[in-house]
Amino acid sequence: MEEVASASLRQEHKVGEKFFIDYAGPTTPVIDVETGEMKETQFFVATLGASSYAHVEALWGQNLRNCYGMGFIWG
Repeated sequence: MEEVASASLRQEHKVGEKFFIDYAGPTTPVIDVETGEMKETQFFVATLGASSYAHVEALWGQNLRNCYGMGFIWG
């Protein structure tokens, strides 16, 4: 019988060496409590390479202004 190769790849990262960020999934409608209007949010995802701790936050968009003040709490 022929061996089947695994479809996954384990990667080792040194502590503090890698930090992965991206936006994930479709947008989600949310009501802006300040204006009362319906807005689309995007999910920002950040993961530390060595520990795989993840941070997910809904933001109004993918520009720097929307990212200002994001709080990263790992643990």
